[in-house]
Amino acid sequence: MDRIIAQKLIDNYILEDLTWGDITTDLLIPKGAKAKGYLYAKADGIIAGIDVFLMVFNTFDKDIQYVKYFKDGDAVKKGDLILETYGELNSCLKAERVALNLMQRMSGIATYVRVLKNMISETKAQLTDTRKTMPGLRYFDKYAVW
Repeated sequence: MDRIIAQKLIDNYILEDLTWGDITTDLLIPKGAKAKGYLYAKADGIIAGIDVFLMVFNTFDKDIQYVKYFKDGDAVKKGDLILETYGELNSCLKAERVALNLMQRMSGIATYVRVLKNMISETKAQLTDTRKTMPGLRYFDKYAVW
């Protein structure tokens, strides 16, 4: 994944998400409050977008720490702990929606692609992607197909 392209897209997603700010977080969360977050698999599937998830978090705060238990392409079972984050609660709350939306979409695509690949594994057919993806999300959609 080209990190420069990915970061430009992430910056645009954050700009769209926070155009009017996050007044709830800004008003209710004290500066300096820390949080530990856990990302669990909601269903069996294939993981995609872990580094994208972390890039979103690091866009808000370079000091956010994390522990990854899986990597892109790994199969997970419902309930598996995928990763942990720790850092400023304010930053984590602002990052989590964009990060989760991207990773959920990418993992959904990767999971479906794996199903299709398994269906054709005994044939000479090859699975390829197209440019018929969502504008603005094409780069990450195509990455999830790999």
